[in-house]
Amino acid sequence: MYSYDRRRTAGVVRARWISGSERSDYRDQIWALYEASYAKIGLAIPGPQGLMRYENWEVAFDGDTPIAFNVYRNTPAGRKAGALGTDGSSAAKSWIKKHLKTRFKQHNIYAEVSDAVEHLSRGVPVVCAIHVPKVLDKPVIPQADGIHYKRNIQGVGWHIKKLIGNPKGGLSGPEGSCPIPEHPGEKLEPREVVMASVDDADSWMEAAEHAACQYA
Repeated sequence: MYSYDRRRTAGVVRARWISGSERSDYRDQIWALYEASYAKIGLAIPGPQGLMRYENWEVAFDGDTPIAFNVYRNTPAGRKAGALGTDGSSAAKSWIKKHLKTRFKQHNIYAEVSDAVEHLSRGVPVVCAIHVPKVLDKPVIPQADGIHYKRNIQGVGWHIKKLIGNPKGGLSGPEGSCPIPEHPGEKLEPREVVMASVDDADSWMEAAEHAACQYA
């Protein structure tokens, strides 16, 4: 079992992408970070092997030690962010805050956010609510601001969300650019989808993405 010293301050934090078989080398360490980060919220991912459902991991290292992470699953719209967490150190928390301000400005990376993560990611591009069904291939209910939407998350229920980042299709822009829906509160179905349908995620993956939004 791995444990982490939350007083860790030495070294320069560097992040890199990990994928393929290399994920197995760090699986238990990332799982320990996940457990530490979500102990109070609840563990939606059913075990260390569940992490392997996420094809791409972005891991921050202090020296050779992982101190923070964000995992992503591949979709036709790009890489969709899932769970994230830290070892609790100031260096790791600083990395997460910077990460949320910068990562989602890059192409083909996106996330559904709410709660703490929505607050921390202010200023990044958004996908207007009327376009969200094209990205998620799921029905949503746009809200009156044209940005937020309500959808039924598997294993969780109905929640208000915002889609941030730059998914494929050129649908994102600055937050103030979204049109106000003519009929807010009416369900929008994923009509005229311009990409292949996204397979339905397992309920725990949806729950894990939702839990990530509550992490601060």
